[in-house]
Amino acid sequence: ERSVRGDDSTCELIRRYIRARRKLRFRNLDVLHDCLRIVMLYRSLKFRGHEIIHPTFVAFCGIVSSGISIFKAAIEKERFIKVEPSPTKCSKEPNSAFTLSLIHI
Repeated sequence: ERSVRGDDSTCELIRRYIRARRKLRFRNLDVLHDCLRIVMLYRSLKFRGHEIIHPTFVAFCGIVSSGISIFKAAIEKERFIKVEPSPTKCSKEPNSAFTLSLIHI
């Protein structure tokens, strides 16, 4: 655990930053998931040039896509980082502290 000292605005800015980074990670997973699904759909609908895409690659895309779906279903609602005020020092003082705890699953 790490202790960060700062005022209330600093605590709030760090919380917003952590939430924004988490949302960005899941958006990146969404983009990757959608790209894999498009590759699989392109092959199965036999669009022009579908012969270039090897069936083994399509199967690999399906496995990775399924893995991403399972990961997101299991983890998306859980918290990775828990930000909680330190009970003794977090007050209206300019040098209040809070703790960042990583939750390991």
